Amino acid sequence: MIVGSGLGLNSTESLELVQAIASGAGCNATSLDPAQLVQACVRQLNSIALDGNQLGDAGVAILAGALSTPAGREPLPFEMTLSLGAANIGRLGAIALADLLRRPSNTVVNLALDWNAIGMEGSVALGNALSRYRVGSGVMQNTALRVLGLERCSVGDAGAIALGTALSDNPLLPLREIRLEGNGIGPAGAARLGSALETNTHLRMLNLALNPIGPAGAIELARGLRRNAALERLDLGGCELGDAGTVALATALRSNLALRTLNLQGNGIGAEGAHALASMLRINPSLRSINLRLNGLGHQAATALLEAARNGEAATRGAGRLEELLLEHNLVLLDVLPTVGANRTEAAGTLPPTLLAQAASVGVAASGAVQS
Repeated sequence: MIVGSGLGLNSTESLELVQAIASGAGCNATSLDPAQLVQACVRQLNSIALDGNQLGDAGVAILAGALSTPAGREPLPFEMTLSLGAANIGRLGAIALADLLRRPSNTVVNLALDWNAIGMEGSVALGNALSRYRVGSGVMQNTALRVLGLERCSVGDAGAIALGTALSDNPLLPLREIRLEGNGIGPAGAARLGSALETNTHLRMLNLALNPIGPAGAIELARGLRRNAALERLDLGGCELGDAGTVALATALRSNLALRTLNLQGNGIGAEGAHALASMLRINPSLRSINLRLNGLGHQAATALLEAARNGEAATRGAGRLEELLLEHNLVLLDVLPTVGANRTEAAGTLPPTLLAQAASVGVAASGAVQS
């Protein structure tokens, strides 16, 4: 493993560090050029972390070229992790990595490119590389990548659509986690990802936080969730869902048996959305954690949610119990917990284990932990 994260190197120094990967792995071929140096030792590495350095497109091209197994040579003998966040990588660097991902000999299982301005063109190239594609009379497809980090990469709708297409069209793609926070993805991108959820059986975590998908995008995601049986974590914090989007998601989750963790923080959810979630909680057996912070729900809505968590059919049958309900900063009155029982002691005895109900009244922060 080579770790160079957070060194703050400039472009020239980063290229020298790429060269130094060879000596760090026990290679002494100092007469070789940078690409040859890395190729000489890359078979001894299983993880390269260069986050926070000015690696640039040139440095990424060297790494991608070194990891590309030429025809006639054996593939790398182990799985590879590349962590290249905030490394001044643009579309050309992303395209070089996409070329690597398309190769049958590729063994990269974890690729983190968060906080790089790869843009729509770079992200589309990555998405296309993960889809099935024809080579002559045959079909090729990536069967290695499990984790993809693209937070704050200016992916946009085009990039999200390409990734959604890959999730739908490549049944052998083992991608389990995608991070797409803060990428300007709107309803169109959310719709393609939603349709992919209908058939994808591998994805376990999808982070779409801080994207303006709005109610229309949430409705499309909800359609995918109705049929999805794999996704366990969905982050939609700060996605402008409103009540309409929340109602759609709640309706879908009435029949979804896979999702465990749902983040709906900061989505302008009001009474209508909260009551739809409460109704869903009464019958959903799988959810364990819901984040509803910063939504201005109010006292009655919070009470309905807590009562649903305590008295729902799933909780009563013991088939599923919500363990965490996060309600900070929702204008909830300080006596919200006693409203679900005669007093706090009774509430603690009847609410699910480790259920956390934290609230903030107007101008005064208040917190109450409820445990059995």
